[in-house]
Amino acid sequence: MADIITTKKVLQNVFTFADGDTRTVNIPNPKDNLTAEQVQAWADFAVQNQILIGDKTAAALTGIQSSKILDVTSTDVDIS
Repeated sequence: MADIITTKKVLQNVFTFADGDTRTVNIPNPKDNLTAEQVQAWADFAVQNQILIGDKTAAALTGIQSSKILDVTSTDVDIS
């Protein structure tokens, strides 16, 4: 059987917490004309509303460390 190759875009955001930890949030299929201002507005909303949960210490979400749009290509491997 032939391998199945798929390609997709993912918006990858790395958020920081008060205890120094980070969490990566991947959002599939971001719109093509997404701006830095829109990403920053979303990150600000996430921080203001503490929508991400830290680890066991329940550290507060403090900000966004990085954001990038990835082109992800994957190949399914037939293991049957």
